Amino acid sequence: MLQYKTQDISLPFGVKGFRLSGKFITVWDEENVHIYEIKDSNDAPISITSSANFTCSAKDATVFGSMVIVLESNKLDIRTFQGTIRQTLGFREIEGLPILMDFNGKYMAVATTNGYLSVYDLSGKDIKQQFHSSQFSKTVPEFDKFLMIRVNSAGNRISFTATQV
Repeated sequence: MLQYKTQDISLPFGVKGFRLSGKFITVWDEENVHIYEIKDSNDAPISITSSANFTCSAKDATVFGSMVIVLESNKLDIRTFQGTIRQTLGFREIEGLPILMDFNGKYMAVATTNGYLSVYDLSGKDIKQQFHSSQFSKTVPEFDKFLMIRVNSAGNRISFTATQV
């Protein structure tokens, strides 16, 4: 029988966004990224403890293994738990800036301002692009911008919702 446990969290800051990944919850406000570890045991209630925080203006963020993946206003950084940048994912000028990301297993999908979608494999030491990015702004009639993207667990399919002009 499945049992669900709940735990309220009081945070001393206004939440701009959050993402749950494994045993971590990543929360960000206007200026900082906060990482909390969720500890669960059968003989004690769920405990949530602060693991890390660093200054960063995030639009989205998540933990994957020992990496913190942070989408900022014009770049996608791979950081340590201390906030040190380990890798920056670059996008060609024609692709535009990264605006959305989604995760499923070891795969990450990224959408850009100019209508491109890319898939990355997160399982190695460095994040590697799986396929050439695809430009949907040319193939979808009257494409305006991506609203939401989702990647499947094999990393070979992306679904998206977009607006049209």
